[in-house]
Amino acid sequence: IGPVVDASAYAFAPQVIVAPFACLDVIFNALTAPYTLHWQNEHLTKNHIRGTALVAVGAVFTSVFANVDNKVYSVRELEEQLFLRATSVCYMLLELLAIACVNVALRKQWLSPQVRGIS
Repeated sequence: IGPVVDASAYAFAPQVIVAPFACLDVIFNALTAPYTLHWQNEHLTKNHIRGTALVAVGAVFTSVFANVDNKVYSVRELEEQLFLRATSVCYMLLELLAIACVNVALRKQWLSPQVRGIS
């Protein structure tokens, strides 16, 4: 139900206000993991705290310094931006390549258990 609520929130507020709230998942997961994953010996380390703090600071800066332009785009304009711009197509291809590389590395077991948990 979370993604549905997230997507519907964009109808009520600009993206620069709504999107930083997605970082709350990272913050809540980092803070609750030691309690919910105690059977896996999960501990809240200084690096976890630093990383969570950086995520929170980034979310705050995104909201504070963002340009609040609430322009409404048509479906055609959005499709042109997503599928016809060279930068968008390049990004999608790089993302698919990265997913394929990680998938191959996981199947061939080239990654250590620590890295496999991150990927």
